[in-house]
Amino acid sequence: MKKIIYESADSMGNIVKRVFIGESSEFQKYIKKNNLYIYSLKEEDIKIEKGKFKHKDFRDFLEEFLYLIQSGMPIDQALKNLYRVASKAETKFFIDRVLSGIKDGNPFSQSLENAFAEVNYEADSLVKSLIAIGEEIGELDLSIQRALEHMKYQEDISSQISQAIRYPIFLLSMSILMIFFVFWFVVPKFSKMFTPEEFEKLPSLSHAILSIGKSLDGNMGIVFLSFLGIVGLIWFSVKKYKKFWLSLVTKIGFFNKLMLKIELSYIFRSLGVMLQGGLKIDRALARVIPLITHPELKNLFAIARDEIRKGEKLSKIFFDSDVIAPNVASLISVGENSANLEKIFISVGDKLGAEFNAQVRKILSFLEPLIIIFVGIVIAVIVVSIMLAVVSLTDLTDM
Repeated sequence: MKKIIYESADSMGNIVKRVFIGESSEFQKYIKKNNLYIYSLKEEDIKIEKGKFKHKDFRDFLEEFLYLIQSGMPIDQALKNLYRVASKAETKFFIDRVLSGIKDGNPFSQSLENAFAEVNYEADSLVKSLIAIGEEIGELDLSIQRALEHMKYQEDISSQISQAIRYPIFLLSMSILMIFFVFWFVVPKFSKMFTPEEFEKLPSLSHAILSIGKSLDGNMGIVFLSFLGIVGLIWFSVKKYKKFWLSLVTKIGFFNKLMLKIELSYIFRSLGVMLQGGLKIDRALARVIPLITHPELKNLFAIARDEIRKGEKLSKIFFDSDVIAPNVASLISVGENSANLEKIFISVGDKLGAEFNAQVRKILSFLEPLIIIFVGIVIAVIVVSIMLAVVSLTDLTDM
């Protein structure tokens, strides 16, 4: 991808400087199409790295784009205005790619999809579906508004979880560093106070703790780096093999319930948003199934999609399932009978999301004192072992 800065004549015959973003072959087509005479040009390579165009950039773009099209501005004009005021290079490039797709005759949703690929951004599947559906039925502004609400809900859930786990992670990190510090600087100094003969006569606890200090003395840097390497390897494997780790987590009863709750929150809210966008329930289910990661839920909603196409009610399928709580199935039954299913879905999704956050906070409220107690016990054992060693040294001197 190139940024081409060129000079050409405008309609009045004046020489003006303009910028074209794209491939050289695209620029040649652009010149022929507009019958331009180029006086000078300069090409610069544009490198868009993965992660440069971020979630916030896309959300901000959608919010500003929605405001412009709601005011009655045509899509291409709205994109041109956004390109003009964008301050971030990656955002400018993204908008330019969308605009190029529109100029080539592609729908807005397809132009977005192509632009996502060029900036290496993985957009939420539901957001892309909502925009495509809204464009099909002529309600692009409403579909973008629903997509933004969905993105805000996801951000709120992520933010609440992040805030809840931030302090325990900080506490655990500092505790590990403190233990490393004690074994690195304090324990080795005490172990050097004893001759080999005196060392062997120390109490068992003192001997064990000081032996660890001696063995780590001079190698703590390697040990610490190895520890960081193991943590990094675990983090990488979780990111790389998410499905494998997810399958392990789902085998633990308590964590499986938590996973089910947050997945159901996402699924029900997604279904509600899609129904508001004009989709039938069977099509909404078909679109949401690829987004599900939990194997039990994926199987249940696949069955539900097939049964609904045969004329079965969703609430009956959920009542027969062990995965969906009876009160949730009852609420969905009320939604079906009152023809208000989309609002019930969103309400249930919000309720399950709130319950998930409450349970996470409850777990972490127990975790914090456990970390403090664990560190306290470790430090206490080290202090007691050192005190015993000092007392033993006094006894050995008296002898």
